[in-house]
Amino acid sequence: MKIIHFCESLASGGGIASFVANLTHEQSKTNNVTVCSIFHSNGEVDLNTNVTTYNLGKTEAGFSVKYPLRVLRFLSKNHYDIVH
Repeated sequence: MKIIHFCESLASGGGIASFVANLTHEQSKTNNVTVCSIFHSNGEVDLNTNVTTYNLGKTEAGFSVKYPLRVLRFLSKNHYDIVH
């Protein structure tokens, strides 16, 4: 099963980043797991080596139309069973 998790940032020290790291660690034992972060961050949490990571590279806060479009384009190119 192909699973993708989207999160704002994978910067270490965040609650969401540690939750995603723990969740993907367990899921990667039996599934193909991908993590996509919106913001670029230098100090990322440690993920399992079986987990594929992508970064959309957003650097500035605020709304931009191109990032939701990038997410839709990314999802249309790769067919996932579960999107979280």
